Amino acid sequence: MSAQSAMLFMRSLERPIHRGVLDMRARFFFDIVCPYAYLASTQIERLSRETGVEIEWVPMLLGGVFRSIGAPQVPAAVMSPSKAKMNTLDLERWAQRWGVPFSFSKYHPQRSVEAMRLLCVTPQEHIPQVAGRIFTAYWSDQARLDESTLRAIAQEYSLSEVWESKADEAKRRLYEYTELAVSLGVFGAPALEVDGSLFWGQDRLELARLALGAPSTPFPKGQAPQGSYVELFHDFSSPFSYLGCQWAERLIHERGAQLIWRPILLGALFKSIGAPNIPLFTMSDSKRKYMLKDLNDWAARWEVPFSFPAHFPLRTVTALRLALIEPQLTLPLYRAAWAESRNIGEESVLRELLIASKLDPDEHLEKTKEPAIKDQLRANTEAAQAAGAFGAPSYVLHRPDEAPQLFWGQDRLELLCEALCAPSTMEPVE
Repeated sequence: MSAQSAMLFMRSLERPIHRGVLDMRARFFFDIVCPYAYLASTQIERLSRETGVEIEWVPMLLGGVFRSIGAPQVPAAVMSPSKAKMNTLDLERWAQRWGVPFSFSKYHPQRSVEAMRLLCVTPQEHIPQVAGRIFTAYWSDQARLDESTLRAIAQEYSLSEVWESKADEAKRRLYEYTELAVSLGVFGAPALEVDGSLFWGQDRLELARLALGAPSTPFPKGQAPQGSYVELFHDFSSPFSYLGCQWAERLIHERGAQLIWRPILLGALFKSIGAPNIPLFTMSDSKRKYMLKDLNDWAARWEVPFSFPAHFPLRTVTALRLALIEPQLTLPLYRAAWAESRNIGEESVLRELLIASKLDPDEHLEKTKEPAIKDQLRANTEAAQAAGAFGAPSYVLHRPDEAPQLFWGQDRLELLCEALCAPSTMEPVE
């Protein structure tokens, strides 16, 4: 996908979040084999009660979705080791946050076709309970999803006869539900559709709450131990980094910790770990479309302006060096790039920003050429990789006498706030 065609597509998107719950329709697409779907499933009934909107559970075959969009059957197999490690830590953090038992089975990934077919002939009013029982067997009890396990669950819920008598119908429904998911733009699990608007992942349930008309959830409150600080590794080239930097300083300072800005060369980090230089351009059409919508959703969540710049991808080396010299320029540079669509890769734009900040443009632009500044930017990038970072924004939390903790993504600020104020930290990053 060329940069020009990507921009034409980006400009066609509108802000998707809406309010009001009258006559809303919500559907939860899931597959037992997905750990994120398991975690999300534990919150769906609560979400329905909080918003007053009935949420339909729709079984789908995740492998079928992957085949349809040309994605790897086992996404973790093609991840960098650092990202795979973070995903596992992330699952443990969400499970702890929601008080949900969770562990990877030695049999994972298991074939879930028969389990999903059983759910396809389960009456809708009973799917949450039956799916919950199967999820628990897989992700908590370490059971095999074999015929013996599934028959026992079917008997437990008086589904044995309907499962056997409607085997062909179960196959047809699972195929149709999977095709429906693909037609809606689903590219993974879990996915929650609210009146045609898609939310992907257990970490997007807060956005779904907003779309369903509920108020936003307050951030965890409390005070971090004295001497706590957070390193924020970021690059102006990333729209998620823009979003992740807007509230970070306020949230961290409110909890008594210090924020240290760490500009990095995101492209150099990607190259070092073998990741694509511009991940957005390597995604499937459905995932790329969702990611662009997701940016608008989060901009609405953070209540900040957002506009994808016409000159994307951005050249940010000089801007990053300026942010090293004057950290106060960080947020103005982000606003210029991602709210005002100004090209911060151009010296004239940087001069205007320096003048607006009452800084001498000639002096500061000359400083960006100094070897010490160049070396520091490279050192920051190496430090980010050493901390386990593989993208931006990445937050590394330091609390006295504790191992550092890594959080990746602007959508992890809530988890970061919890960890800042926790009496004891979660599993540390090694």
